[in-house]
Amino acid sequence: MSFDSQVNSTLVFIADENIGQIPENIFTEFKSAIESKFSKVVDIEIRIGKAMNCPIDFEEKKKKLDQDNATKDINKNKDIQSFIKKFKGKIKEDSVKPIK
Repeated sequence: MSFDSQVNSTLVFIADENIGQIPENIFTEFKSAIESKFSKVVDIEIRIGKAMNCPIDFEEKKKKLDQDNATKDINKNKDIQSFIKKFKGKIKEDSVKPIK
């Protein structure tokens, strides 16, 4: 889910259609947290669409970037490449994992 806009006291969020219905207790807790933070009563509207820049997207992008960097590091490492060449080896792409 991602923030879309604000009109007066209504906050509009976009939720992907594949997440399904938000449970009422989660919705109520979310609304309460926002009202507590801003000391203001708000209405929340949730529209179905393509959520952009939501935490899940950031996490997926970070994982992909970490994986790409790990692959680049392996491919740039002269010692590893020398070892591969010496023994005519290969590295399985799915065996490369980022160091955490």
